[in-house]
Amino acid sequence: LHHGRDDPRYLRSDPRRNFEECTVVKIRPTMFAVAGITNRATSRWNQKSIIRRSVKSVGSEETGSTITGSVLTRMFFPAEPLRWVNRIDGGASSSELLKTARRALRCVEWRNFKETLMTQAGSPVWLQAVCSMDAADSQHSSELWNWKTVSRPVAAGEHVDFFISHSWHDDAQVKFRMLQNEAALFDRKFGRHPTFWLDCVCIDQDSIRDGLRVLPIFVMASRKVLVLFGDTYINRLWCVWELFILFAFDS
Repeated sequence: LHHGRDDPRYLRSDPRRNFEECTVVKIRPTMFAVAGITNRATSRWNQKSIIRRSVKSVGSEETGSTITGSVLTRMFFPAEPLRWVNRIDGGASSSELLKTARRALRCVEWRNFKETLMTQAGSPVWLQAVCSMDAADSQHSSELWNWKTVSRPVAAGEHVDFFISHSWHDDAQVKFRMLQNEAALFDRKFGRHPTFWLDCVCIDQDSIRDGLRVLPIFVMASRKVLVLFGDTYINRLWCVWELFILFAFDS
């Protein structure tokens, strides 16, 4: 759960700098409840191994007993006030989400793709807007550039050539050089410049929440997913989620 602050005790590549580890305990149509994990020293992977060992020891031949999921929950996720979080899909149906995605799908043509887009868009203001999905932060972030002139709506029957999956914490200049190489290869092969989907200019900055609701559709509406794999990529939840979407729907 994004805790709304930048904790300087942790490195920028450490998820704990911006996120708190929680477990989902209740789900409702428009929201879900989470409880924090109080023992920060125990990682989720260690917890899994501890749980397996506990099940083996408690369900032994001597006692013949078993340990239930609710008992394990109480053991490793102590009771504390629940925090309710609005579901990003708002309980919308698949047909409603598809209509939203068709209206909102945008792309960036390569001629409009400048290096400053990669550097300025990664500013703390924009990153905070994405994490918090706060309208005021979104308004401030959109002042960095006019995203509506950088990107354009995707035409009927058109496909975005590349969905860019990357971490804003990785080196912007290195990522832009990778894009230059890919665009040159594409031009030589197909005789035209490629189009790209980039979050900061292809998600409606006046309605970030609606754009994130249909992110899986944006991924699958692109011909290819272009991963700009840097040092922090695998530690960013958004990046992992984008790859999960691709593998889940394209398997």
